[in-house]
Amino acid sequence: MLLSTSGGNPLFEINVKGTFLVARELARISADNEATFIQAGTAASYFASPQQSSYTSSKLATNMILSQLHEEYGNLRVFNVHPGMALSKVLRPELHIYAKDTVELFGSLTIYLSGPKADFLRNRFIAANWDVSDLEKHQDEIVAQGLLKSQAFKGDIGPGGHKFKS
Repeated sequence: MLLSTSGGNPLFEINVKGTFLVARELARISADNEATFIQAGTAASYFASPQQSSYTSSKLATNMILSQLHEEYGNLRVFNVHPGMALSKVLRPELHIYAKDTVELFGSLTIYLSGPKADFLRNRFIAANWDVSDLEKHQDEIVAQGLLKSQAFKGDIGPGGHKFKS
């Protein structure tokens, strides 16, 4: 779906406004308690794709909502998860050949993310079909290098622009 200004944009209403409203309410009701927020994100939010501008840009906006939620509410454990690609009635036919995942895979990962072993993945993007054991094995590297975080811009902003090393 191309971006349109006529008739509203249901993807922005669902993805952006919906995520914002749920996040705001979770922040309110969990106030002094730890809570976990797991978003069904998408790898598509990081790539421009023909005919997908409304979807990808709305999901990219939700990535920023999650990052803000993480920064503003230390009691919230925030995760952004690409659920994989499972065969379903709504999956476009040309994508069926890529539908190698199951709904159960995403469900199992959410159980893992709700526990303390996943804390190193807070405020990070992961895919349901990634090997959790491998992620755990590399958790020091993931944390030290700030890997798997949603970032809209990398570089310095300010007078003179980015400070290059050479």
